[in-house]
Amino acid sequence: MAAHLSTLPQRLQTPVFSSQAPIALAGLLAALAIGVLLAKSVVLGIAILLGLIYAPLVLLDFSLGVALWIPLVFLERIPAVGRGTTSVSIMVGLAWIATLPTRRRVVATTLRRHAGLVFLLLLLLLWVSFSVIWSVDPAATVRGFGFWWVAAGVFIVVATSLTERRHVVLVCAAFVLGAVISVIAGFLPGAAALSDVAGTPEANRLAGSYGDPNFLAAGLVPAMALAAGLAAVVDGRRRALLLACAAFLVVGLLATGSRGGVVAAVVAVGGALLVARGRRLSILAILVTLALVGGVWVTTTSSSSLNRIRDFGTGTGRADLWTIALRMGDAKPISGVGLEGYPEAAGKYLRRPGRLQSGQLGAQLVLQQPHEAHNTYLQTFAETGIVGVALLAAVIAAALRATWMAARAFERSGDFRFAALAWSVLIAQVAMLVALAFITSPDDKRTWILLALGPALLTVAARTGEGETRRLELTR
Repeated sequence: MAAHLSTLPQRLQTPVFSSQAPIALAGLLAALAIGVLLAKSVVLGIAILLGLIYAPLVLLDFSLGVALWIPLVFLERIPAVGRGTTSVSIMVGLAWIATLPTRRRVVATTLRRHAGLVFLLLLLLLWVSFSVIWSVDPAATVRGFGFWWVAAGVFIVVATSLTERRHVVLVCAAFVLGAVISVIAGFLPGAAALSDVAGTPEANRLAGSYGDPNFLAAGLVPAMALAAGLAAVVDGRRRALLLACAAFLVVGLLATGSRGGVVAAVVAVGGALLVARGRRLSILAILVTLALVGGVWVTTTSSSSLNRIRDFGTGTGRADLWTIALRMGDAKPISGVGLEGYPEAAGKYLRRPGRLQSGQLGAQLVLQQPHEAHNTYLQTFAETGIVGVALLAAVIAAALRATWMAARAFERSGDFRFAALAWSVLIAQVAMLVALAFITSPDDKRTWILLALGPALLTVAARTGEGETRRLELTR
C-alpha cells in the first residue's frame, strides 16, 4: 500500500485538512440541520438526507449511483419519498454533467454509434414540443413536453453510463429490486394510496407504490424477465434469490388484476421460448415453477382482481377511449390535437358516427371524469398525429435493434450466459411496450431505462470484442 501511495502525485498525498476536526464539525452541523428539517417537515428532511448521502457516492462511482437511483424511480409517486426521489434524480443529471470530462470518450463513442437513434429522439422531442402551437390545451402541452425531455435525459444518461458487464448487471438487478419494493409497498397498509379505484369494487386490486394497478403491473413483467436473465449470469444463492423475486412478482401481477399485465406476460413467455435456443427446457422449468406459485396463490385467495382478469369484456370503458382516440387521429392525422390534448378534446369526438361499446360508461369517462386514452400509442397518434407516433415507433425500433445486435454479438463471442441476459432485456423491453398498449405513459422512466439498456449492452459487447481482439494479438 505504501509503495502504491508513493506513486501518487504529491497534491493527492497531502490531506485536505490537517486534522479530522473540520470533517467532524461538518458532520455535526449536517446532522443538526437534518434534525431541524425533520422536525419541521419529515418529507423535506428525508429529501435533504438522501441528497447528502447520495451526492458523494454518485460522484465517486457514477454507474453505481445510477443503479441505486433506479429503485427510487418505482417509488416516486409515494408522497413520503417523492421529493427525495426528485432530488436524487436531479443529482444524477448534475453528476452526469460533472463527470462528463472523465467519460468523454465513452460517451462520444456511444452517441456516435447510435447517432441515428439520437437524431430520431431529438426529432420526436422537437415535434411534441412544437405541438404547443396547434394544441387545444397549450398549458397542458407545456407541462407534458417537459416530462418527455426528462424521459429522454434518462435514456441518454443510462445508455452512456453502463460500459462494463457489472454495470449492466447492477442496473438490471436494481430494476428487479425496484419492482419488488413497489409490490411490497402495496401490501403494506398506508404505504401507498389507491388512485381512481379507491371506494369502488376494484379497490381490492393491488396498486403498489404507483397507486394504480395497471401502472404497477406494467413494470412487473419486465422485472420478471430481467430476473430470469440475471439467473443465467449468477450462481448459487443469488440465483435462488432472483427466482424467489420472480415468484413474488407473479403473485403481485395476479393481485393487480391487470389484463394488460397478463397480456404482456403471455407475450414475454412466447418471446422467451422463441429466443431461448438450447435453454427451452430450463425456461419451461422456470415457467412451470412460477405458474405453480401463482396457482397456489389463486387457490388460497378470493379476490375481485382474479375475476377481472378472467372477464376481459370491453375493458371497463377502455375500448371506447380507444375509439375516440382513433376518431381524433382520423380528424387530424398529421398534427393531432397537441400533446396532452386528448382529455380536453375527447368530448368533441364523442358524438361521431359509430356506436360506443360501453354506452353511458364511455360517455362518463369522457365528460364527467376525463380519462387518458389508456393506450400510449393511440393517444400519441391522437395528440401528435402520424408524425409523432411514427417517430416514437422509429426510436423504439432502433433501441430494440441495438439490444438484438448486442445479444447476437455476445453469442458470436461465445459468451452465452451474458447473451441470455441480453435476450432477457429484449423480452423485458417488448413486455413493457405491450403493457403500454393498456396505459398512457409515453414518458414512463421505466420504459426509457429499459430501452437504454439496448445501446448500453451494445457498448459492452463492442468493448468485449475489442478486448478479445487485443488478447489474440498479444498471444500471437
